[in-house]
Amino acid sequence: MEPKKQTIVLALDGLDYFLVKRFKLKSLQQEVNYKIYLKEFPILSTHPIWASIISGKLPEEHGIKTITRWKNPVIQYLNEFLSKRLNLLKNTDQISKNILVSDILRKIGFKKIPWGKDYWRKKHIATIFDIIKDSIAISVPTWNEDRVYQLIRKELVMAIGDKKRMKNLEKLLLRDFNKKKRLLFTTIKRKKYNLVFCYFITLDTIGHMYRGDLGKMKRFYQLFDGMVKQLRETFQGRIIIISDHGMKKVGNYGDHSRYAFCSFNFFVERPKSIVDMFHIITSQS
Repeated sequence: MEPKKQTIVLALDGLDYFLVKRFKLKSLQQEVNYKIYLKEFPILSTHPIWASIISGKLPEEHGIKTITRWKNPVIQYLNEFLSKRLNLLKNTDQISKNILVSDILRKIGFKKIPWGKDYWRKKHIATIFDIIKDSIAISVPTWNEDRVYQLIRKELVMAIGDKKRMKNLEKLLLRDFNKKKRLLFTTIKRKKYNLVFCYFITLDTIGHMYRGDLGKMKRFYQLFDGMVKQLRETFQGRIIIISDHGMKKVGNYGDHSRYAFCSFNFFVERPKSIVDMFHIITSQS
């Protein structure tokens, strides 16, 4: 089929392939969908994987290996080393490991700086936002992530097991979902663009808190299925849905799994790697 020029990428952190199938969510599945095994990533961490999606390069090439970026390059190396060691802990989820290392280094007195456009420019690495003219990035990790997501990740660690804090975080996630959804539809309606790449943290955080509660998981997955249904009714271009990993059950809660999800409203051959998403987005936009 003839490629459609305008493209919307819904970057849904933690969207689980098996739950999409289990809940029979037709809009999320679209015409073509696949699961992708994340064999190239020893640490299943949000920022390295999204960095690979937007750059087409693995962490060894783009250099983003952890959630946190430190101003001092020696401390950055130490952060990566400690993160690898902590990854051997089987009974601790990935978010807790990352924040544990970050808190230790911050308390010692070292300063963090966000991953962002400046990093890619200094590395002379072209991302999809450089390659595709008139690209709009909405809260994309390692590019222009919303600061509220740092708060959400830190609150998640403290909320696990605390019903009141989990409920409050759930409300914050719903507000963020509705805000991002409004921004997405407003952008599509009013802006000139070839690519809109919109990131949501919702399902990852909900998966960490409620992976053992399928009823709760289904309600949140249905929110996104409904959003995609609405989008498909109003948008005539290409729709690509990507996750950076799935969510596996760990007790009553959840942690990252090695299967990412992708779906398309046009035919695409099965991606061999999550890095292939970069090529799919850029080659037909």
